[in-house]
Amino acid sequence: MKTINTDLKLKTLAERIMFGAIKNRLELEEKIKDQWEYKKDKSFADVNIAVAKGIEMGHGKTERKIECVEMYLEGVFKKIKK
Repeated sequence: MKTINTDLKLKTLAERIMFGAIKNRLELEEKIKDQWEYKKDKSFADVNIAVAKGIEMGHGKTERKIECVEMYLEGVFKKIKK
């Protein structure tokens, strides 16, 4: 039985992408379902760009990289209003 993420934060999403818990577009879209959606004119390709930029900008400590990826993901996703 799958558990539903009740309040997925972008920081958690960034961690899951960076550390391999989310490996592809389908897994990502399943995790964000009913919680996050792509902003206008954004797609999975923008997620890859956000991760790459975040890792580059956050060189050094892993915590800093996660924060930078989270920051760039804010430009890709918007919270779904319930």
